[in-house]
Amino acid sequence: TALTERAVGRPSSLTALAVDLDDLADVIDGNTSSESYIDLSAGVVWPAEIIDLGQGPDDLDPADTSRWMFVGGEGSQLAYADMERFIATVEPDALSVKLREAINGKHPFKGFLAVLQRHDEQFTSWHRHRDDARIGRARHWLAERGFAPART
Repeated sequence: TALTERAVGRPSSLTALAVDLDDLADVIDGNTSSESYIDLSAGVVWPAEIIDLGQGPDDLDPADTSRWMFVGGEGSQLAYADMERFIATVEPDALSVKLREAINGKHPFKGFLAVLQRHDEQFTSWHRHRDDARIGRARHWLAERGFAPART
């Protein structure tokens, strides 16, 4: 709906939030058991790993939903799907076959990158594709909760 609002010239109904989309994408793509938070007053993403080490903000109060927004990790399935979509665009076919074999192996992410590292152009394309997908997920995640990244 945010795109529709913009297309017809209406102001967005989403609340602007100054948040780093890369940081948000990292925690969204995190382990399904991870519990991260966004400080809505500062726009800072606090990853579960930092909080679990006791190095998170002293005033973190998950019950205060006017200040803190919970971000649960969604796991690696979406990142895996990103690789599958990318492989569908890869030429030559021989490379796409190698990439498909890699993601069906024991360590799909490592195998995928190991194959791509030998192909500079596709390696760069993959990073663009992955970054676009991650940022898109972060934007979508925010929009579903009534927020849009603030323009800086």
